[in-house]
Amino acid sequence: MALNPKAMWSDGTPITTADVGLAIDFLASPTYNNTLSGNQGYRVLPIVGSQAEMEGQATTVSGFHVVSGQEFYVQLKKPDPSVVAADFQGIMPLPSEVLGNMPMAQWSASTFASEPSIGSGPFVMASREPGVLTMEANSRFVLGIPKLSGMQIKVVPPVAVPGLLRSGSVDLYTDLPLASLPRVSGVAGSTIVSSASNSLESLVWNDQGPEASNRLFRQAMLYAINRAGLVSQALSGQGDVANGPLPPDSQWYDTALDGAYAYAPQSARNLLIKAKYYIGDLDWLVQPDGRAMNVTIGYLQGDPTGAAVAQSIAADLRAIAINATAHGPYTEREMMDALNAPVNPKSTSLFGCVLGWSLGADPDPRGIWRSTDPFNKYLFQWDTTSDPTVIQSNDLIAEQVSATADTAATRKVLLNQWQTLISAAAPVDFLFTQDAMGVTSSRLTDVEWSGMKGPIDSWKWTLN
Repeated sequence: MALNPKAMWSDGTPITTADVGLAIDFLASPTYNNTLSGNQGYRVLPIVGSQAEMEGQATTVSGFHVVSGQEFYVQLKKPDPSVVAADFQGIMPLPSEVLGNMPMAQWSASTFASEPSIGSGPFVMASREPGVLTMEANSRFVLGIPKLSGMQIKVVPPVAVPGLLRSGSVDLYTDLPLASLPRVSGVAGSTIVSSASNSLESLVWNDQGPEASNRLFRQAMLYAINRAGLVSQALSGQGDVANGPLPPDSQWYDTALDGAYAYAPQSARNLLIKAKYYIGDLDWLVQPDGRAMNVTIGYLQGDPTGAAVAQSIAADLRAIAINATAHGPYTEREMMDALNAPVNPKSTSLFGCVLGWSLGADPDPRGIWRSTDPFNKYLFQWDTTSDPTVIQSNDLIAEQVSATADTAATRKVLLNQWQTLISAAAPVDFLFTQDAMGVTSSRLTDVEWSGMKGPIDSWKWTLN
């Protein structure tokens, strides 16, 4: 890889391969991964020697090789066509001229950590006060001199945004909650912005008992839930129905899944009848062995949208004679405990919850969907390696980052096969993607929004 020869730090010194190497060593260091509990160490794991440094057996990643001040190469543990988009593009060079001679254990307590003297982005920090970060334009930014001379980043509650827009104190607000839309829309000529996000919301079950672990039951839930209705009502239309493990706006999404499990209550009833459920004495469905079936749909605290979704799902399930209620709010720990609680074989309670997660620019299923991945084992239980579909899923996940998948077309075919498999197996009930939303004032123009990153390309923004 070759660095852009125009890339330099804000003090005018060139960004070099030493800065890249320092960043890689930091992400692989025990200081970052253990002392600081960093969560980005996976970015360097594909490189030879990264594991040895993480385990304290080396002080540098041996697979990083300097060719010159502007060129380097890395040795990977195995061929991996996704590594640049999934991992390497998130590695930010660190200024070796400042940090190179300081032990990493001292970095977090250094002046540079709280008030960095140089940077490489379009804006660099000028001052820092509680709740306010003042940035000034970096005239040496590699993609061009920013049009704004500076900006302030503030922490303010959504309820304060309308007044701040009117007074001109705020020109851009990100992560706008849906509940704030009516209060913010059109205030002082402001514009609401929404963009498709790379996130997924699903109904995840505690499937350690015989009911929710039944594929026919999970498929029936997909037919029973009016997911398009969730998008139009609970999300005010700000989202899309999700039909599989990749969001529909992804370039890797399999369009053949469009319309999968469209709302069809009778199809849900037919699947439950096929799975031996039947109407009991109280006019509710009972389980095949005659036990009652009481379904709880949980939602997390601080998530009014999740609460509305859970209540809507419960109503849809009651419409097909399932005794379902929404319950919450749960703390994250309470939710995880409920999803993983051992199930008494005589229990009449089934627990599911509305759960979301976000994906990066690359759709690589590793980290979530392999049978050995902690996320999978803890939340999905999609890890029974005696299950032929789980074995097939593991094989496809491995193959989509193999040497043979080094062309986009080949990888797309493999990922489509994997998406079809997951959609049919329905290890979770995919619900929707929710748009990322924000607001810009009438003064601020040329702002481009990314569903994954929010407002981007800040050096292009202008203020009228």
